[in-house]
Amino acid sequence: QCVRMSRWFNVALKLTKHSGHKKHKMAAVLVRGGSVMSKNVNLDLEGQHAETRALKHPCLAGTTLYIARAGGKMSRPCKKCWTALRASGVPKVVYADWNGKLCVESV
Repeated sequence: QCVRMSRWFNVALKLTKHSGHKKHKMAAVLVRGGSVMSKNVNLDLEGQHAETRALKHPCLAGTTLYIARAGGKMSRPCKKCWTALRASGVPKVVYADWNGKLCVESV
C-alpha cells in the first residue's frame, strides 16, 4: 500500500543528513500516538543500521517505524533489518519505494 508523504517520513528524511554512513545515508523514526519514541541514523560500522538502532526503545507495541534514505530514494529495510523488525514487535513500517512513493507494510 502506498501513501502520500507523511510528517514523520519527512522528519526521518531530514535526519539522514546526520548519518555517518558514506554510501547509505539512512534514518529511522519510531512513532507511537503522534510522539517520537526513538530516532536514529546509519553509522559507517557493520550492523549499525538506522532501523535496528531505533529499535532500542523498551516498548515497541503500537509503534510505526518510518525509514528514509537521503534524497528520498528506496528505503525498504534490508533482509537483516526485516528479521529484527519481525522479532521486535513493531507492527508497521513506512518506507519509500523505487519511485519515491511511501509504502506502508505490516511487519
